Amino acid sequence: EVKHRSSLVKTEILEEGNLLSVIKTESAATGCEKIMNYYLLVKGLEKVFITTTIDKKKIYTQEGVHLGFPFNIPGGDIHIDLALGVYEPDEGQAVGACKNYFTPERWVDISNQDNGITYISLDAPLIEIDDITTDATAYGWVSDTPESQTIYSYIMNNYWETNYLAAQEGYITFRYVLHPHGMFNSAHAEKSSIEEAEKLVVVRGSAREKGMESLLSINNDNIICITLIPEVDGYIIRLFNAGGAPEKLDMSWRDEPGKVWFTDFEGNKLETYENETVIPAYGIRTVRVVEQ
Repeated sequence: EVKHRSSLVKTEILEEGNLLSVIKTESAATGCEKIMNYYLLVKGLEKVFITTTIDKKKIYTQEGVHLGFPFNIPGGDIHIDLALGVYEPDEGQAVGACKNYFTPERWVDISNQDNGITYISLDAPLIEIDDITTDATAYGWVSDTPESQTIYSYIMNNYWETNYLAAQEGYITFRYVLHPHGMFNSAHAEKSSIEEAEKLVVVRGSAREKGMESLLSINNDNIICITLIPEVDGYIIRLFNAGGAPEKLDMSWRDEPGKVWFTDFEGNKLETYENETVIPAYGIRTVRVVEQ
């Protein structure tokens, strides 16, 4: 296995204004015509938006492409999100689980007691920790994950035997968002990633129209509404406690509802809804609302 690094060709500022700034770097790398990175900063948003575009050559010999993120967070612990859950490498995995690469749903967080950063990947679902550790045949089987704050976004290869082209040439783009923060909070990481993965819907409006208030409010920062299903006489909402501890549910409505109850996943009534109901860490509750 031979590793090739990119070499920086040039850096330029594309935009430097009161609202946003854009920096572009262009690099050369083995197997590529060029690699272009765009770093976007927006005033008022504590995030860095990164867009990487690769002009890939047609290569038939075995190769993989990885983008490195060498974060400087001394003693930082890594948390990786799952569908409705979070785990730490090694401690949160079954015996014998794969550690050559990991599969976050949206985000990876690296934090110590004081600060950290949430890495959000919108197009590339695989990462490696500390080193380029895939393919396992060439690198060897990883049994213990190193204590490291460096992660690699594993974006493509042509050596997996299933569902991969023999060569992957042309332009391809990957998007990332880095969100620096204080102490780790899994709910904040989840919300930050949802903000990027599920964009706002823009609708026509005017200065004379009054904005519509939210249908409901969840008065707990760690509980998220992940689904809203319209019904003939109301709606069903699915709530997710994205925090790492039990949380009390507290909701209020724009229009006072007629009836509210907890249900199973299909909307069948289980019990009457009550504020202050405790939802366990990473737990889900479904609520049926019947309007007046």
